[in-house]
Amino acid sequence: MATRVAQGAVLFASETTPAVPRPEVLRALESLSARGLVTRLGRGRYEFVEPMFGEYVRRVAGNEAGIVPKR
Repeated sequence: MATRVAQGAVLFASETTPAVPRPEVLRALESLSARGLVTRLGRGRYEFVEPMFGEYVRRVAGNEAGIVPKR
């Protein structure tokens, strides 16, 4: 879920997250919000409070996918 927030994806659209049940998405967002990591931008859109954390999440996701980030 953190990766989707970092990418700016719409979290609840069925075509973007078909394998993740809505209650699980809500739990993850509540957890991130309770820790002060994300803020709600609008319907189904969230962003990280600290932009560098979003950058970190994108880099980790890229490394897991076998993508080497540019320096």
